[in-house]
Amino acid sequence: MRFSAVLFSILASVAVAQRRWAIEQSRLATILFGITYVDEFNGFVQGAQDGSGPLILRSTNGGSSYQQVGHTGNTFFFMSGAAHSPINAAAGGVGLLAPGVQYTTTGTSFVDANIPVGFPPVSATQSGATVRGRAGFRDGAFGFTGMFGGSDGVAFTANGGTSWTLHTIPNLPAEVRYGAFPTLTTWYISGGTWPSKKKRGDLSGDIQVTEHVSVAVNNETLKSSVQITAEAGQAGEREDYVGFIYKTTNGGASFQQVFFNAGQYYFNGIDCIDVNTCLVVAEGRGGARLFGTRNGGISWDERLFVPGAAASLFDVKWVNGAEAWACGGVLDLSFTGRFYHSTDGGVNWVNNPFPGVYGTTLTFAPVGTSYHGHATALTIDGQSSTLVYK
Repeated sequence: MRFSAVLFSILASVAVAQRRWAIEQSRLATILFGITYVDEFNGFVQGAQDGSGPLILRSTNGGSSYQQVGHTGNTFFFMSGAAHSPINAAAGGVGLLAPGVQYTTTGTSFVDANIPVGFPPVSATQSGATVRGRAGFRDGAFGFTGMFGGSDGVAFTANGGTSWTLHTIPNLPAEVRYGAFPTLTTWYISGGTWPSKKKRGDLSGDIQVTEHVSVAVNNETLKSSVQITAEAGQAGEREDYVGFIYKTTNGGASFQQVFFNAGQYYFNGIDCIDVNTCLVVAEGRGGARLFGTRNGGISWDERLFVPGAAASLFDVKWVNGAEAWACGGVLDLSFTGRFYHSTDGGVNWVNNPFPGVYGTTLTFAPVGTSYHGHATALTIDGQSSTLVYK
């Protein structure tokens, strides 16, 4: 019995050690910026395909294959997504005369959310996320962060997409970008801007997604492409970097600023495991950073710094209260993806390099007593692949 127990322990340790990121679908589409899995088998991916336009894909077999899902034609391209169940999900992107957010209650067809567009009639939703801990409810709660008709804020639904409310954030220092929704009423919103880039609502030419990434989408010809810029802003542009985090504890009725920095970086993805514990990634002059809070945003400490003008951190996600991942890459000639892993609540991080890709979005779904991870990643030749961790 003792020998068997020891052997089982060794085999279990080997199995854990062999868990790694691997290519799931190579060059699946031209642009993929959103991915969400709800369980071992069911997930959605969002982006755009050169020649056919905006794209939503669905897998029912854990990423072994993907099928296109129907949607309205009112979105230039999709930039984000969130899913509550295999049939209840939402997607966000850039819309003209449309809200830029679509949802499904069937899993097979997405329709425009009932969100007022305002003026100018352009919407651009950088990110979408579910409210954590809503798995036992029939309908999902989703928050999409971005610009809606010239006003920045959050479009939110608590009933799977049937109805939406728009919560604008006044007097912002720059554009909102990502949101985290630990409860129905407590939300965190990250944002910022970088040097010498045009505004997000300008649909002429390339659309800036981050300082390192821009996309070109033509809604008439259905042409789409992505461009990656290696280096961040240089000296002399210091005043143009702005990074901030806002928080609400009353479901978007009011917001307060809990983090601000000018001159060094702007924020990308943010995720919170509960109302007090969050992680957020930033990039800008000098390199990329990861910050965390354990006291509801009262203070934020830097947990990770990746030096170099070509360093980028795009997204961060909790797996559980102890484990989290962050992704990005170093976009110099080596073009190496970086997948940072923490097993101590986001304090210390270990790099898992992945040459040839640039990690952009993460999602994790429970599988038995463990989990599977999925990610979108840009390739050096301007295409998008999906990765899997199991």
